[in-house]
Amino acid sequence: MRASKRTAVAAGLVLAAVAFALFLPGPDDGAVVDGSECAMRATDAPYEWAFDGRQDMQLPELPTGCEATAVGTLLRMNGVLVTKLQVADAMPKSDSDFVACFLGDPYSPKGWACMAPCGARTANRFLETEGRLAAVELTGTDLGELPLPCAVWATIGMDDPVPSGRVKDGYELMQNPHCVVVTSVDEGVVSMVDPLEGIVQCDRAAFERIFDAMGRQSVWIADLDEALRIIRERGLQ
Repeated sequence: MRASKRTAVAAGLVLAAVAFALFLPGPDDGAVVDGSECAMRATDAPYEWAFDGRQDMQLPELPTGCEATAVGTLLRMNGVLVTKLQVADAMPKSDSDFVACFLGDPYSPKGWACMAPCGARTANRFLETEGRLAAVELTGTDLGELPLPCAVWATIGMDDPVPSGRVKDGYELMQNPHCVVVTSVDEGVVSMVDPLEGIVQCDRAAFERIFDAMGRQSVWIADLDEALRIIRERGLQ
């Protein structure tokens, strides 16, 4: 499917996810993150993210849950205090749809993956119901133009993508997909939080080649006004 159609489908799912999130009751309050109580919403006080291997690494609980782990990392970077397991539980799942849902079970080694629309939809389930923040899909955006931090689709070990033969709504499912949170893009290096490797850096040219091959999929958390501006610029309003 042409990229223009994929962008329109993706942006439509984002708009639906934002609208859905604004009326969806949030997860139960009183969840525990690292032993402390929190309401799972964006904090009013300044919040500084720090790497936590228990939450920013997918193993051992989520052998195929890199997307849930990365979305959890992105949410916490924006002051939304959730655990990777809460994100995995909130992620919609399907036996056939890998675009708007996770294909299989992220708790199982036999699970597979989801695409960026599912990542944005899941993140929006945890954002403030009063609408201060929203997750938006920026699929199709060049790596160097992405606002950061941003959840980005790549491959395990940055290996060449291996096609599975499955395509839906313009998204191609690979046999070895992976999701990371990119934190900086410099002239020659990309820095990221990898749910399997931790905080790592990769040669920019090598990463960009994989990023392009994976369809330039990405999810960013923005102020609601900025999120709606992006949606309008993509021709949905």
